[in-house]
Amino acid sequence: MGEREKIFSEDLLTLFNMLRNKNIHIPVIFIACAVFFFVVSFWIPTVEFEASQISPRFFPQMLLSTIVLLNILLIFQSRKKKEGRLSTKEPVHAHTIRFFGTITAVILFVILFNWVGAYFAIFLFMLGFLFIWEVRNPLTLILTPFLTSLGVYLVFHKLLEVRLPKGIFGSFL
Repeated sequence: MGEREKIFSEDLLTLFNMLRNKNIHIPVIFIACAVFFFVVSFWIPTVEFEASQISPRFFPQMLLSTIVLLNILLIFQSRKKKEGRLSTKEPVHAHTIRFFGTITAVILFVILFNWVGAYFAIFLFMLGFLFIWEVRNPLTLILTPFLTSLGVYLVFHKLLEVRLPKGIFGSFL
């Protein structure tokens, strides 16, 4: 067997060993679906735009590329970890509290979205979500909601020119 065939067979063996790891089945399925929809997105009709506008294909392709990238990162992380188990340091009721706390935060977010405005609702949701998941670093508690709201503003308001609800704070925006 030549050097090239030996390298190929070792790579193939590594791939098969990775697929035996149960933690990567779901990310591989997500990657396959995202690649499929990325290819399908080329059939989205486009019209002539000004140079400053983006194609209707841009946002779906950006999201699908992000899905692929994040799932590749998940695969690499799962290779480093052994078979995961629930943490024995935390009681099971802590997981239940987090679960229902997250559900409550999502419901409040949906209710507040139009009333207080999208950007402030996103800020409050992220702040509540981090608090529920016991993040206590003050810098993280302020920067993460602020940067998330800013990112949503830049993508939707500036890039895609989609106007989200301004709510009672509309006069400030």
